[in-house]
Amino acid sequence: MRIPIFMSCLLSALIIGLPANMALAQTCRLCAPVDEAQADNESEIPLEIDVSTGLNFSKAALSGQSGGAIDINPHHGGKSVQGGLIDLGGMSLVGTVNVKGTPGRNVRIELPQSVEMTASSGGVVRVVDIKHDMPALAQLDQNGRLTFSFGGRLVITQSVSGMFRGRIPVTVNYQ
Repeated sequence: MRIPIFMSCLLSALIIGLPANMALAQTCRLCAPVDEAQADNESEIPLEIDVSTGLNFSKAALSGQSGGAIDINPHHGGKSVQGGLIDLGGMSLVGTVNVKGTPGRNVRIELPQSVEMTASSGGVVRVVDIKHDMPALAQLDQNGRLTFSFGGRLVITQSVSGMFRGRIPVTVNYQ
């Protein structure tokens, strides 16, 4: 009986003798090991994606039945018109996307290869070769922000008219 009492007194003395912060700093032997990647994900800020400017190819007319294309360069916003299209002027714009998230994190930006655009008259055109101006693996800045532009190629294969509209899905994920 003396041994259990002695051990009990000794343990109490050891626990009382430890500084409070040292006792708290002890690793819990019953707890699951901490996964650093999981800990990082728990402090991760969810990504916010805002398309601030839509892609706009401006105005063009088809001079014949041969079709044509309009290219908008995502790096500098330059526009080029090919084939049977005539540029009627107006302002063409690259699409602009603002992303917010965890500062310094790498992100991957994904855009579709092509999308269909329709007019209220029923006409259909396609935007192909949709590209952005960022490297394959981009990084959010120290404030957790990233802005990038995207462009593409509007392809007209038949005589259609109208104001064409469509949605280009933009996907941004942490890497």
